[in-house]
Amino acid sequence: MHIFSRLTGIAARITALLFLAASLVLGLDSALTALIGAPITATVTEDNPISAPDMSGFIEEGMVIPAEEGTRAPETEPLPFEENNKEEGIRIVERDLSRGASPGEILTSNETPYDPDFKKLLALPYPIKVSLPAYSDAAEPLVLIIHTHGTEAFTPEGVTAAESDTAARSDDTSENIVAVGTVMTEVLREAGIPTLHCEIMHDLESYTYSYDYSLETVLTYLEEYPSIKYIFDVHRDAITTTAGDIAKLVCEIDGELTAQVMTVVGTDHRGADHGGWQDNLRVAATLQDMLTRQYPGIARPINIRSASFHQQYSPGFLLLEVGSAGNTLTEAKRAGKILAGVIADMIKAG
Repeated sequence: MHIFSRLTGIAARITALLFLAASLVLGLDSALTALIGAPITATVTEDNPISAPDMSGFIEEGMVIPAEEGTRAPETEPLPFEENNKEEGIRIVERDLSRGASPGEILTSNETPYDPDFKKLLALPYPIKVSLPAYSDAAEPLVLIIHTHGTEAFTPEGVTAAESDTAARSDDTSENIVAVGTVMTEVLREAGIPTLHCEIMHDLESYTYSYDYSLETVLTYLEEYPSIKYIFDVHRDAITTTAGDIAKLVCEIDGELTAQVMTVVGTDHRGADHGGWQDNLRVAATLQDMLTRQYPGIARPINIRSASFHQQYSPGFLLLEVGSAGNTLTEAKRAGKILAGVIADMIKAG
């Protein structure tokens, strides 16, 4: 198992070098076509690799949304981009990207040609069955929380303008997305769900190969703990507007600003061996249904992607975006607690 995962990483590096050479000779679009057989049409976002099928030599950049999208009232008129980049900094603006989903409504941002029928999907048997023993520290784990991009950090409390539109990073696990994973782990354990939390920041050594490193971690955990049924790769998003503002994704829950969350589901569209991706989508749809019913406004549409994000290793493997770079850690932790509570309910309901 360890040898296999290391070979996977070596293959990714070779593929990345071949892609770089091809792109210099053929140009980016031609190189992509030569490597994967068809042009890439998916939007480039922070976690969307452009490479050979499901490999990890990739280009990333933050998502950009229209200046007016998700505006929360009251909101001042957005500044033109050239006026926004002044000495006082780049504005951080509140945005609601839930698209107003009603309780139980499943909305998506779909970057694939697939068109899942959620009514039929939710009518299918839930793909994961577990028997919850009495919780103890020695109980076999059911959940693993990891962080492929563990250095992803947040906006400091009280800050309304940033010096740069570059998303915050930190290697302090009390300040970055790992801290959100910690509170999620605490909530799950308190709910009786045996949970492991890997605090490795897989992007610390290399951002380019972070998905290779996190896959190696996942395979190691699955080998040691075959009882694991759910794997949550917890990230924070990075979104700016066309006006040059940094988006803070929030809703109000019990009178407090709370970061919004998004579930990312990978597929086999880019060629990964992930024919069972609709099982992962079934789990994501169940989570989305419960979130929108219990906490309207907290969930952004499910993001269906061409890459698999290694989710073929478990039907309970999901990528979770908690907040964005414009959010504070407090807002993200608040969302993480709510998200973990709903996940616990979902696991128990089975």
